[in-house]
Amino acid sequence: MANFIVDEYGGDPSGLWNGVDSGAELLDRIKKMPGFGDYKARVYAAVLAQHFGVRPEGWDDVLPEWPNISEVHSEADRAEMKERKKAWKTAQK
Repeated sequence: MANFIVDEYGGDPSGLWNGVDSGAELLDRIKKMPGFGDYKARVYAAVLAQHFGVRPEGWDDVLPEWPNISEVHSEADRAEMKERKKAWKTAQK
């Protein structure tokens, strides 16, 4: 991933989100990184939105619909998110 950021954005990670016009464009940029499919890209977009304020137009349309790490700010949050995710997965079956 670091090599991708160097090659594509001159080593500046903010190049990933700077200048994007929409949440869809942000998601597309994230998906171009090695190892990033739709699931991981949506979670990464959520982390950028929730923890770094990266919110281009339509940003909330690309966020995951399931409990995820972007909601975690403490160890207690992590444990609670894991329980909600487990319940969400069960409800999806």
